[in-house]
Amino acid sequence: MINQTMVYAIRCLMELAKRPGKHVEVREVARAQGIPECYCQKVLYALAKGGIVSSWKGRGFGLERPVSSINVMEVMEAVRASGKSAKAEESALVQELNTRIHDLMKGLFLGDLLMEGSV
Repeated sequence: MINQTMVYAIRCLMELAKRPGKHVEVREVARAQGIPECYCQKVLYALAKGGIVSSWKGRGFGLERPVSSINVMEVMEAVRASGKSAKAEESALVQELNTRIHDLMKGLFLGDLLMEGSV
Protein backbone atom coordinates (compact mmCIF):
# COMPACT_ATOMS: atom_id res chain seq x y z
CA MET A 1 0.00 0.00 0.00
CA ILE A 2 2.83 2.42 0.78
CA ASN A 3 4.80 3.18 -2.34
CA GLN A 4 7.19 5.90 -3.49
CA THR A 5 4.35 8.14 -4.69
CA MET A 6 2.73 7.97 -1.25
CA VAL A 7 6.01 8.87 0.45
CA TYR A 8 6.51 11.79 -1.93
CA ALA A 9 2.94 12.98 -1.29
CA ILE A 10 3.50 13.06 2.47
CA ARG A 11 6.84 14.82 2.03
CA CYS A 12 5.21 17.43 -0.25
CA LEU A 13 2.50 18.05 2.31
CA MET A 14 5.01 18.37 5.13
CA GLU A 15 6.95 20.92 3.08
CA LEU A 16 3.77 22.94 2.48
CA ALA A 17 2.99 22.69 6.21
CA LYS A 18 6.25 24.51 6.95
CA ARG A 19 4.84 27.51 5.05
CA PRO A 20 1.22 27.88 6.19
CA GLY A 21 -0.87 30.37 4.26
CA LYS A 22 1.75 30.70 1.53
CA HIS A 23 1.84 29.58 -2.07
CA VAL A 24 4.85 27.40 -2.81
CA GLU A 25 6.05 26.67 -6.32
CA VAL A 26 6.62 23.09 -7.41
CA ARG A 27 10.34 23.61 -7.92
CA GLU A 28 10.72 24.90 -4.34
CA VAL A 29 8.94 21.87 -2.89
CA ALA A 30 10.89 19.50 -5.13
CA ARG A 31 14.24 21.07 -4.27
CA ALA A 32 13.56 21.18 -0.52
CA GLN A 33 12.45 17.53 -0.42
CA GLY A 34 14.84 16.08 -3.01
CA ILE A 35 11.99 14.94 -5.26
CA PRO A 36 12.25 15.04 -9.07
CA GLU A 37 10.33 18.16 -10.15
CA CYS A 38 8.09 16.41 -12.71
CA TYR A 39 7.16 13.74 -10.14
CA CYS A 40 6.52 16.40 -7.51
CA GLN A 41 4.21 18.23 -9.90
CA LYS A 42 2.25 15.05 -10.65
CA VAL A 43 1.85 14.35 -6.93
CA LEU A 44 0.76 17.91 -6.10
CA TYR A 45 -1.82 17.91 -8.91
CA ALA A 46 -3.23 14.61 -7.59
CA LEU A 47 -3.43 16.12 -4.10
CA ALA A 48 -5.18 19.19 -5.53
CA LYS A 49 -7.68 17.01 -7.36
CA GLY A 50 -8.26 15.20 -4.07
CA GLY A 51 -9.04 18.49 -2.31
CA ILE A 52 -6.04 18.33 0.01
CA VAL A 53 -4.09 21.22 -1.51
CA SER A 54 -5.07 24.22 -3.57
CA SER A 55 -3.37 25.10 -6.82
CA TRP A 56 -2.93 28.67 -7.99
CA LYS A 57 -1.68 28.96 -11.55
CA GLY A 58 1.63 30.76 -11.58
CA ARG A 59 1.73 31.02 -7.77
CA GLY A 60 2.09 27.43 -6.62
CA PHE A 61 0.38 25.17 -4.14
CA GLY A 62 -0.82 25.50 -0.56
CA LEU A 63 -2.56 23.37 2.01
CA GLU A 64 -6.33 23.46 1.80
CA ARG A 65 -6.61 22.95 5.58
CA PRO A 66 -4.37 22.29 8.62
CA VAL A 67 -2.31 19.09 8.66
CA SER A 68 -4.09 18.10 11.87
CA SER A 69 -7.23 17.50 9.79
CA ILE A 70 -5.60 15.59 6.90
CA ASN A 71 -5.49 11.85 7.45
CA VAL A 72 -3.00 9.58 5.77
CA MET A 73 -5.73 7.49 4.15
CA GLU A 74 -7.15 10.42 2.19
CA VAL A 75 -3.64 11.25 0.98
CA MET A 76 -3.23 7.66 -0.17
CA GLU A 77 -6.59 7.68 -1.92
CA ALA A 78 -5.78 10.96 -3.70
CA VAL A 79 -2.48 9.74 -5.12
CA ARG A 80 -3.80 6.26 -5.84
CA ALA A 81 -6.66 7.74 -7.85
CA SER A 82 -4.08 9.26 -10.18
CA GLY A 83 -2.34 5.93 -10.76
CA LYS A 84 -3.28 2.42 -11.76
CA SER A 85 -6.52 0.89 -10.59
CA ALA A 86 -6.47 -1.97 -8.12
CA LYS A 87 -6.96 -5.61 -9.14
CA ALA A 88 -10.60 -6.58 -9.53
CA GLU A 89 -10.21 -9.85 -7.63
CA GLU A 90 -8.44 -10.12 -4.30
CA SER A 91 -8.30 -12.96 -1.84
CA ALA A 92 -10.29 -12.71 1.38
CA LEU A 93 -7.03 -12.33 3.31
CA VAL A 94 -5.85 -9.42 1.16
CA GLN A 95 -9.26 -7.75 1.49
CA GLU A 96 -9.16 -8.13 5.28
CA LEU A 97 -5.61 -6.76 5.50
CA ASN A 98 -6.52 -3.81 3.30
CA THR A 99 -9.58 -3.08 5.44
CA ARG A 100 -7.53 -3.07 8.63
CA ILE A 101 -4.77 -0.94 7.13
CA HIS A 102 -7.41 1.45 5.78
CA ASP A 103 -8.99 1.80 9.23
CA LEU A 104 -5.61 2.39 10.86
CA MET A 105 -4.64 5.05 8.33
CA LYS A 106 -7.96 6.87 8.68
CA GLY A 107 -7.00 7.53 12.30
CA LEU A 108 -3.47 8.72 11.51
CA PHE A 109 -3.18 12.41 10.74
CA LEU A 110 -0.27 14.30 9.16
CA GLY A 111 -0.18 16.58 12.19
CA ASP A 112 0.58 13.53 14.36
CA LEU A 113 3.53 12.62 12.15
CA LEU A 114 4.78 16.19 12.20
CA MET A 115 4.60 16.42 16.00
CA GLU A 116 6.33 13.05 16.44
CA GLY A 117 9.14 14.14 14.15
CA SER A 118 8.53 11.11 11.91
CA VAL A 119 8.80 13.19 8.77
